[in-house]
Formats: sequence, structure tokens, C-alpha cells
Amino acid sequence: MKHVLFATMLLTAITSVAEESPYNKFSAKNNFTNNTSVEWVQVDDVRVGCDNESRRRGLHGYPTEVEACSFWNNSLFGNTCIIITPRNVSYWTFGHELRHCFQGRFHK
Repeated sequence: MKHVLFATMLLTAITSVAEESPYNKFSAKNNFTNNTSVEWVQVDDVRVGCDNESRRRGLHGYPTEVEACSFWNNSLFGNTCIIITPRNVSYWTFGHELRHCFQGRFHK
């Protein structure tokens, strides 16, 4: 039974990663905003940068490696989104984080 559960979890993880591609289209109908200001922060250590920003916001941080992260704010002064990436980042990774700025949590 443990092997079946492990195989199912592994297949789900592989399928989730395989479903995301820079060529996949997605609907903008899921946007929670169409107007936001974006701040792009480039750091030497992404996990540390993301962990620090997460903890500053009272969240749980990032105990494992990440490629990038984003955080969204809605205030009286407007919508803002902070994207944290390494200094050298791919279009795919940056675009993925930018999508979070407009759609929040879109991962399945």
C-alpha cells in the first residue's frame, strides 16, 4: 500500500510539473486585478531573499530552495507586487512570478 501511495504522489508531482510550460496558454478571467505596480528585487541568494520577505510579512518562510517568489499587497495606495529573483533569471521564471501578481495562487 505504501508503494502505491508513493507512486501516486510521484506521478501527481511529475504531472503537475509537466503541465506547466512556457508555451501553455492561460485565461486572464482568473485575474483578481488588471492593474498593479511591480517591484523587481534581484538577490544573490533567492531562498534567503524569499524567506526574509515571507517572515517580514508574518508568513512561514521558505525552508527549501526556490527559483523565485512574489508577494502581493492591496492597500489604500493601490495594488503592489514584489517579485524576488536571482540576478540572472529566465523569462519563464519571471513570467511565472508576474502571473502571481495578477492571479495570486494559480497552482493546482
